[in-house]
Amino acid sequence: MEIQAIVLFLFCLTAMLRPAWGIALLLVAECSLFHPEKFATVALPVGYAGPSDVGIVCVVLGAFLARGRPDRGLPLPPACQAREDFARKTLAWSILPFVAWMGVQSWRGVSEMIGQPQWSVSIRNAVSALLPWSLVAAVWWLRRRRREILLMAVVVAAATSALHVAIQFLDLRDLMVWAYWTGPEQLNEYQEYVLSYFDFVRGLPQGTILILLTAILCFYWCLTVRAGRRALVGLVAMVGVMVTAIGITLTRSLAAELAAGMLLASVLAWKVSGRIVSVRATYILFSLVLLAGLALAVRPDILPSLAERVETLDVDRRIFSDQTIRGQDNLASLEAIQDRPWCGWGLYTYPEDYSFREDAATDIHPLLRVGLAGGWIGVFLAIRLQGLLVWRFGRACRRQATAAMPRVAPYLAILATSLLVINVIGAGGTLMGQALIAMSIFIGLLAAEYARPDPSDAPAKANPSTRQGASSGATPP
Repeated sequence: MEIQAIVLFLFCLTAMLRPAWGIALLLVAECSLFHPEKFATVALPVGYAGPSDVGIVCVVLGAFLARGRPDRGLPLPPACQAREDFARKTLAWSILPFVAWMGVQSWRGVSEMIGQPQWSVSIRNAVSALLPWSLVAAVWWLRRRRREILLMAVVVAAATSALHVAIQFLDLRDLMVWAYWTGPEQLNEYQEYVLSYFDFVRGLPQGTILILLTAILCFYWCLTVRAGRRALVGLVAMVGVMVTAIGITLTRSLAAELAAGMLLASVLAWKVSGRIVSVRATYILFSLVLLAGLALAVRPDILPSLAERVETLDVDRRIFSDQTIRGQDNLASLEAIQDRPWCGWGLYTYPEDYSFREDAATDIHPLLRVGLAGGWIGVFLAIRLQGLLVWRFGRACRRQATAAMPRVAPYLAILATSLLVINVIGAGGTLMGQALIAMSIFIGLLAAEYARPDPSDAPAKANPSTRQGASSGATPP
């Protein structure tokens, strides 16, 4: 415990002094393999403290203290200043109503749970659903270091994907126990049986959403980037590794989400770059098919598991049937929401009295989780949040015809995928926990890229109070 406290202290210290590094450490802790967050988690009288809460607070505080431009002596070009103001207002107008409403309802729900066994769980769920939104502000305050933050996110996603693929294709079962379940003590009887007798063991990294979002981003770059052959081959290889990492989880919802995201990225890339997209899309598709064939040749035992997943697709689509676990959890959630339709229960899981089964809820639809905590008003605000970001940033880029569109387009594809697919299919979602951490960082990067100075921006005229700063060597961004 003392070692974990020291690790958490060092994590927080780094996040305070170097918040961009803190974001990288947060992604490693929460969105990679082997659950590194367990080495920085300290038990408390009620619950625990770890990178997902204390670390996020330190990242946000460090970013707030480090905010601002190094060239404060000169004003921004008027066009760039207008984009910054637009991005800031759009983020606030989209996110704050949702966070404020859900915060009030979560406080009410936790207050009602005081003294009950599930009190600490209710607190953790509320923190997991609300606190990561503050990372949007952190990335915005660090927008001058957006490339560094983006590079860190891509590196973490690519490294996690490569390690996941290596573990699966080399069939390192002893390593799987630690990579996916944190140790033998976390295994249930079925998982032990699968590890002992199945030819193929399905593993699910904790950073699957980060991999998914980054794959969409890198796929867009493959379609549009103007680079040499080596750079393009490297990008295609990175996308291939990420697609393979998602594919070998045999999670059908992830496959559908990835396909939808890549399709949206292709449409936006075609609008930005035109014919070059058709040529590159064919090249990338051929490469991915070749990679899939190679993967099946190396591990042919994946095919029976894949066939089994396809055969059970009809059963798993019954997300509101009392014949499936997912359906039972969703039906229980709907009944609970109907009893408190407007404000919800303030909880991110249904009360035990509504349960259709003896076990705890494990597979509630992401929008129903929001509905349980904030009622149908919360669901509306969640949809409005994502839709407003896509609409306002997309419309602004189209109307202004600025150089921001090529930079903003992949993030719009990511957000639209989250809104229209990820949070609709109902497996995981991007509104809580590790997925929300990744999503918040990409939303912050969207705003930062939109507000980035363009070469066409007219320079601002320095007023007399700033001439001294200009003469001392300060330069505009």
